[in-house]
Amino acid sequence: MVEESFPFVYPASDFLLTLVGLVLFVVDVALDVRLVVDLYSEGAYLKTGLLLFIFLASTIIVQLFSGLLYYYDRKKTDPELLIRGKWPLTAAHFTLLAVPLRYVNILKISIKSFNDKNPLLKGEAVYQNHDLSLLRLFETFLESAPQLVFMIFIIIQKNHVDFITSLKTAGSAASIALSVAMYHRCMRSFLPQKNNQGYISSLVYFAWNLLLIGPRVFAVALFTCANPWFIAVHYLFLWTGLVIWARLQDSDFMDNLVGEWLYQCIVGLIWYFSWFNLTKGSTLWRGIIYHSIMLVDMGILLGFWWDQQDHLEDIFKVEPYVTLGIIFSLYILGLVLKVLYYRCFHPRVTELQPKQPMVPLQDEVDFRLLVVDGCEEAKRPKQEQLVTNKRMRNLAANFYSSPAPSH
Repeated sequence: MVEESFPFVYPASDFLLTLVGLVLFVVDVALDVRLVVDLYSEGAYLKTGLLLFIFLASTIIVQLFSGLLYYYDRKKTDPELLIRGKWPLTAAHFTLLAVPLRYVNILKISIKSFNDKNPLLKGEAVYQNHDLSLLRLFETFLESAPQLVFMIFIIIQKNHVDFITSLKTAGSAASIALSVAMYHRCMRSFLPQKNNQGYISSLVYFAWNLLLIGPRVFAVALFTCANPWFIAVHYLFLWTGLVIWARLQDSDFMDNLVGEWLYQCIVGLIWYFSWFNLTKGSTLWRGIIYHSIMLVDMGILLGFWWDQQDHLEDIFKVEPYVTLGIIFSLYILGLVLKVLYYRCFHPRVTELQPKQPMVPLQDEVDFRLLVVDGCEEAKRPKQEQLVTNKRMRNLAANFYSSPAPSH
C-alpha cells in the first residue's frame, strides 16, 4: 500500500536554525557555570544549590527521555547515522551530553546530505531533527522556564540588573523562543506542501505562546519574591494535579508503560507554564479548563504578592496595580491571538488512520509521511527504506486534528 510520498527536504534554513540552537545551548551552559560561580562567591549557597538542582534535574530527565528514544529507534535507523557504537552512545548520556550529541549528529548528516542525493540522509536529518525539537521543548519547560523565574527573582531581590544575570535572563528567554519555533516548524513539516502554513502563521503561533508563557512566568516569579519558601510546595501541588489529569487522558505516545509515565510527568511540568496537547480530538473544553485554572492560579499567586510585598515599585517604577493590569492584559491578549490563530491559520483534519493516508475534506489537510511503500521504495534494501518519526507525527496529528485551541 502506498501511504504518501513527498520529496525529502531539509532546507538550509533548518540547518542554520539547528546551528543557532547549538550555539545558544553552549552559551547557555557557559552562563549557567558563570552564574553558579558568581552566586557561590557571593555566599548565596542556597541559590547556588537551587540553580544546580534545576540544571541537573532537567538535564537528567532529558537524558532519560533521549535514551528511550534511541532505544525505541535502534531497529529503525542506521546505527552509523546515530553514533559509532553502543558504548559511546551510552557514555554520552551518562555524561549528560545527549543534546549536544544530537545537535552535532544532525549537523553532520545535514552537511553530508547537501552533497549526496541519497534520500536516506535527508530523511534521517528530518527524523533526528524532529526528536531534537521534542527534547528541546521538554528542556525548555524543565530548565529554561524555571531558570527564567529564578533570574527574575534575583533581579527583583537585588534591585538591580548585573551583566551576567541579564545575559542569562536573555538566554533563557531566547531558548524558550527558539524551542517553540522549532517545535512548530517540525509539526508543519507533516503538512502537504499545498496546505503548508506560511510564516505569518508561525509568527502568530509564536506570538500567542509568548504572550501566554511570559505573564505566567512573571506571576510565578513575583510569588517567589513574596513567598520564596512556598513556591516549591505550590509547584509540587499543582504539578501533581496536572499529572493526574494527564493520566486520565490515556495518552499513547511512547512504546512502553515506563516511557509513557515519564512522558505524562513531563507534560505535567510543561502544563505548569504552557498548554501542550496530549491527545487527538477536540480540545475546546480541555483548553477552557486549563486556561481557567491558570488564570485562577495566577490570581492567587499575584494576590499573595500584592498582600505581602511591593517588589516592582522600586526597580521598575510602576505601581502594583499597573503590574497586575499588564500581566492579565497580556495573558488575555495571548488568548485572543490563540483563538485568532485557530480561526484563521490552523488547518483542520479528520482522524488519522494508522496505515492509510488521510482523505482531505474541504477545510482539511492530510499528512506528509516519511514512510514510502511505493514501488520504487519497496525495491530498496530494508536498511535503506525510509521511516516516519511516529512520535512527532502523532503530535502533529494531535495538533492539526484539533478544531479548538491546542498547543
